[in-house]
Amino acid sequence: MSWSEPARTVRRLALALPLLALSACGFHPLYAVREPSGYDPDLAAVEVRSAPDRIGQILVSALREQLNPAGAHLKPRYVLNLNLSFVRSNLGLQRDNTSTHGQLSIFVTMKLNPAGSEHVVLEETVQRIASYDYPLDAYAATVAEENARDIATADLAREIAEKLTVYLQQHLPPEST
Repeated sequence: MSWSEPARTVRRLALALPLLALSACGFHPLYAVREPSGYDPDLAAVEVRSAPDRIGQILVSALREQLNPAGAHLKPRYVLNLNLSFVRSNLGLQRDNTSTHGQLSIFVTMKLNPAGSEHVVLEETVQRIASYDYPLDAYAATVAEENARDIATADLAREIAEKLTVYLQQHLPPEST
């Protein structure tokens, strides 16, 4: 055993100790998404119906993850139908008629029905507008548009989940304990 091995171990411990102290004082990443470890059975019992187009598929997937992060299999108590429309716009037109900036507007009309009923108990429209720059490279422009689309649909999914949470908290009878 050489003298450098114990010194290396001491250095590693000296580097690990501040990290251990940070975790003990309640340090947490500022922008980390904090989700409960469990799930809300009322939200998990909302069946989200499929939506057309790629944007609809991304939104439905994100919304299902928001409502039922544990992936619990429950009998649906509500059915959520989504109607999407979106508009792509080119902004910042140059003299040669090329665009330097794009905008994607997504509109979602959500309708919540009790399972097995056509009676709509909640109907709202939410929207997001995402803008992005067109780089000179065609592939980079496609990636920029897809990134803006993904961010907008994730925001829409969070907003729809919040609206459903508020509705269910206000309209479900309290559980007797």
